Amino acid sequence: MEKSTDVILFEHIMRLPRQMRHALMGEGSERGNHPCHRGPHPEQGHEMRGHRPMEGGFPPRPTHHHHPQGKGPLSRERVLEVLLEYEDGARQKELTERLHLNPSTMSEMIDKLEGSGYLKRTIDASDKRATLISLTDLGHSRALEIQDEKEEKIRPLFANLTEEEKQELIRLINKLITPVEAL
Repeated sequence: MEKSTDVILFEHIMRLPRQMRHALMGEGSERGNHPCHRGPHPEQGHEMRGHRPMEGGFPPRPTHHHHPQGKGPLSRERVLEVLLEYEDGARQKELTERLHLNPSTMSEMIDKLEGSGYLKRTIDASDKRATLISLTDLGHSRALEIQDEKEEKIRPLFANLTEEEKQELIRLINKLITPVEAL
């Protein structure tokens, strides 16, 4: 299921402040200088608190610091929503990286979602050592409901814009955050 223009526009707008800060501060200068980045590095097996997954070419965006990523039903719903994009399923490592979660948190969420009937694990036909995580029919239905709920919440934000104006705004935001050298 394709994301609607409203959802795409909302995601772009929500990431814009971080993109602009990133452009002003330059590549790599942000790490270590921002309070979110103090403490263990994600490669050391700890999740990067206060950040959400990378999507659509955007770096992670800040979240509220008192709600670590990976806890609660919203994170599990996010796993279902992301899995909609993987027709043949995804490896756990892909999901872990995409959602910026530590492996144990991802494993726990997958276990809970599988136990609830939303996910299934299958052997990857191209690599018999690997396991693919995919949506069951129940999981697929719930993921579509999640997308519809998101759409309903976002739609009123852009009700004053025509479809063409929304597309133009997305184009302008993309242009705004594209490095000058790439133009």
